[in-house]
Amino acid sequence: MASVMKIIKSINQKILSKSIKKAREQKIILPTFAQQKDPSKIPTEIIEKLKGVGLWEVNPINLFRITWHNEPVSHWWRFWRR
Repeated sequence: MASVMKIIKSINQKILSKSIKKAREQKIILPTFAQQKDPSKIPTEIIEKLKGVGLWEVNPINLFRITWHNEPVSHWWRFWRR
């Protein structure tokens, strides 16, 4: 089995707990790695919320738009470039 390199070698539990508490207070929901890898795993409720949020809007729900399937350029630019 191939070895897996850890990006983060250690986690400061005190900072992690504080970050989780702050996110919960502000009702911020973060996507899981599984949801980023396979967007079909994103709950319908989240997808419905995304419909009302602009692509470039500063809104934590937009974190669900970040996946392994992102294109390197935005769609409008591709058409503008013609």
